[in-house]
Amino acid sequence: APHYRIAVRERGLTLRCVAQAKGYLMHRFALKDDVFAHFSAGMVAGLVVTTAMNPFDVVTTRLYNQPKGERQLYSGVWDCWVKIWNAEGVRGFSKGWFAHYARLGPHCVLSFVFLEQIRAMVSYAEENQLFERMSREPTEQRRVAAA
Repeated sequence: APHYRIAVRERGLTLRCVAQAKGYLMHRFALKDDVFAHFSAGMVAGLVVTTAMNPFDVVTTRLYNQPKGERQLYSGVWDCWVKIWNAEGVRGFSKGWFAHYARLGPHCVLSFVFLEQIRAMVSYAEENQLFERMSREPTEQRRVAAA
């Protein structure tokens, strides 16, 4: 199940990239911590993660799609990397980059815009003690109803 390991690394790299990109963009371009900064950080993270992970996707895809049996093209992961490098060079590892970004780019942008908005709402609720009020209200309502 190498595709699971790749997916886990991709998600971890995405989280790290979006945090780094957000910090860099806010510092370098004096952005406020708002939706535009989160959107921009998601775009940058999508580009970086796609570029870093696409070679692994190419190798995984070729290994899964090769014929079985004696007509097998690659004997393993390392053999696949070497054959792609020798036959196609670095461009061989960038095949399908746009399709990969078309899938990952919107995911990064939307996920992190929503995540930051949820964080802002939770922070607002904590500052205004909304969670404490919500947890007390049902108890008070039951006391009033019981009386």
